[in-house]
Amino acid sequence: MRISGFATGMDIEQIVNDLMRAERIPVNKLEQSRQIIQWKMELYREINRKLDTFRNNIFDTVMRQANMLARRATSSNENVATVVASSNAGNTTIRLQVNRSATAASYNRTATVVKDGEKLDTRRSLWSQADHFAQAIEWETGIVHTKNIQLTSNTAVVDLHSHDIDAEQLKDIVVKVNGKTYKVVTSPDELGEGTVYFNESNRTLEFSGELRQGTTLRLTYVTDQAAEETFTVSEDEQPKKTFQLSRGAIDVDSLQVSIADGEPLEVVTNRDELEEGKVYVNVETGQLEFASALKDVEMKVTYKQNYVKADITAYDESGEVYDNFIFMANQSLNQVFTELNRSAVNVNGFYDDFQGVVNVSRSITGKYNDEGEEITFGGFFKDVLKLDGEAAVQAQNASVEINGLKTERYSNTFTVSGMTVTIKGTTTGEEEITLSSSIDTDKVFETIKQFVDEYNELIDFINGKLTEQRYRDYPPLTDEQKEAMSEKEIERWEERAKSGLLRNDYTLKNPLYKMRLELYNPVDIHMSTEFRQLSAIGITTSRDYMAHGKLEINEDQLRAAIEQDPEGVFQLFAQDGNTGAEKGIARRLRDTLEQAITAIAERAGGFRGKIANHQFTLGRELNSINDRISNFERRLEKIEERYWRQFNAM
Repeated sequence: MRISGFATGMDIEQIVNDLMRAERIPVNKLEQSRQIIQWKMELYREINRKLDTFRNNIFDTVMRQANMLARRATSSNENVATVVASSNAGNTTIRLQVNRSATAASYNRTATVVKDGEKLDTRRSLWSQADHFAQAIEWETGIVHTKNIQLTSNTAVVDLHSHDIDAEQLKDIVVKVNGKTYKVVTSPDELGEGTVYFNESNRTLEFSGELRQGTTLRLTYVTDQAAEETFTVSEDEQPKKTFQLSRGAIDVDSLQVSIADGEPLEVVTNRDELEEGKVYVNVETGQLEFASALKDVEMKVTYKQNYVKADITAYDESGEVYDNFIFMANQSLNQVFTELNRSAVNVNGFYDDFQGVVNVSRSITGKYNDEGEEITFGGFFKDVLKLDGEAAVQAQNASVEINGLKTERYSNTFTVSGMTVTIKGTTTGEEEITLSSSIDTDKVFETIKQFVDEYNELIDFINGKLTEQRYRDYPPLTDEQKEAMSEKEIERWEERAKSGLLRNDYTLKNPLYKMRLELYNPVDIHMSTEFRQLSAIGITTSRDYMAHGKLEINEDQLRAAIEQDPEGVFQLFAQDGNTGAEKGIARRLRDTLEQAITAIAERAGGFRGKIANHQFTLGRELNSINDRISNFERRLEKIEERYWRQFNAM
């Protein structure tokens, strides 16, 4: 119990506080030391962030070929052709005549796909719209499954049984390997590129070459055996009128619904016809509904699904491309075209509601099949949508003359001499246009200037910390001192207290010195060029001693060097090599910066996985000071208690 001097007339609390203020002086000094360490850590980490940013920016500027060998391309007539030059293009000029542009094959059917006077709702299911089509849909029945198989080893043979596929009941199958559809063949003699042999005796899929481990096979397949589902409503459950099958697109003719092993109920597809002893089925969703709720019954349901097949074959530069589809009866025509348009055969299709016709066109130009149509259709596409392969617009290649050479291109966009040419129109008669490529001096200059500016800003900032004046009369403020000062006074004091904490710091001086050496030393470039030092392209160190090694650019000399030998300038910065002498200046700097970032992280943490205090020098010092402060605080508590006991005893 603490008594504040009623008996003696002394202000014991004030006396003890004054005594403890003197006792706390060592703790205050430890806390000030801790604050200095924390400030140093913040300063080091700020510098490391700037070093890391500069290191990353070096890679994105002077080490990128697209920046340092950027080209400017021009066309004498952009109404005929535009041109873009890659960094691989030389100082090139070509003459171009365009006799014909490339076109894509387009298939329009003048015959309507719907009955006279009928309209299709492309948003509703194929089953609901079947009566509107001019050609009846020949539905096939079975159970449609999808399965993804990821190969665990290299193999050319996939055993369907081992992947829980009822291969004995297999009726139809679509095989996609990493998104590419393979045509299924039933004879090993037909096996080749882009095909897969279905071995009926072994029930395996066999490919012409090994598929790599990790390859994904997506199988869409149909089994002929009907699906069976059982529903039970116990005596304790609420009576139910509706039941949901696990699949939709139900084939009504195959649907059988039996209760308690009784005779199959009559199935209706019109809810208005629903009455006792019948069951209504929503063909699209697979929902069953009864006239009255069922209770304490077991119901068995067997059924198949309605589906229709379609296929498409086209050609591109690699040869024949193929896709196969299985469309369910509950899919809409819109969904059919969505799948078609996503296919790898590069086609786009749509249904024109106004005329009731279908249009399909290639999404790539050019004629790839000299022996026939660019696209052929099968199944639902041919029979119902009436795509019989008669093209409204034939595909053709672009016909051009390049420097007098007559040639063709599949596409209206092609590359020649590192320049990407896009045809916009045709030339007239003997007209020629000129396409040229030259170094984009302005862009290369700005790229190098950005590098120099960022380097100068970095060393200016670090040198500022190295030469900053140290105010030793401004130690960190204690909490008690802060209470007696305004916020502005605290801010000014701490500005002085933080100043010079990194003055002449070796951890910072060393990488600055190394960076200057990397900039001065010549590069052993592997090609013939006169640009082996920065000074050769007009970049030198400032003569001003107070600039501390900042770089200066002679703009005229740098631009002349870029014009004269852009590859040599690029290699001066970006060349790779086994030794430091062979490495370009940018690579050397990145290596030095990496070493500096690691060294600073070893001292102050915050980078390269140095997160916990025990992983870096200042963190360990901080832990040590925290332990000493904790011990001192416990000791001060005992001293304060002793003072109170002594004064209370008086």
